[in-house]
Amino acid sequence: MRWSSVKTRLPRVVILGRPNVGKSPLFNRLSKSRRAITDPTPGVTRDPVETECSLQGHKVLLVDTGGLSLSREDLARKISEKSLDELVDADVALLVLDATEETGDLYSAIDQVVDKIETQLKRHRSKIRERRPETGRSEAAPEEAA
Repeated sequence: MRWSSVKTRLPRVVILGRPNVGKSPLFNRLSKSRRAITDPTPGVTRDPVETECSLQGHKVLLVDTGGLSLSREDLARKISEKSLDELVDADVALLVLDATEETGDLYSAIDQVVDKIETQLKRHRSKIRERRPETGRSEAAPEEAA
């Protein structure tokens, strides 16, 4: 769980999708702010952007992400990893899709993302199980210690 969630105790609503699909404009519209930078150039949002806002009368912590990409380029991969980290801690995830894209590649990409999320959730569960009550710290799971 992220510190901001503990501090505010608000549900985390995370906006995900491919780079430049419209996540930041949606974030700005929902939050009634201009906190997220919008630009036609992909990759402008690199780090998650958070803000407290009200969605249909419910206070939430809204999170804009840099996007999910299958690119092996180092920067794109790091941005995707940060986005997936946000998804692990999400109470609600909004997946933004481009209706003009071919669906075959899109569904394949979503399946790969879901597989990555399941792997990350298993890692987090493993760390929680290994938590020592006397220290409050997580010990590495046996497979991670190697």
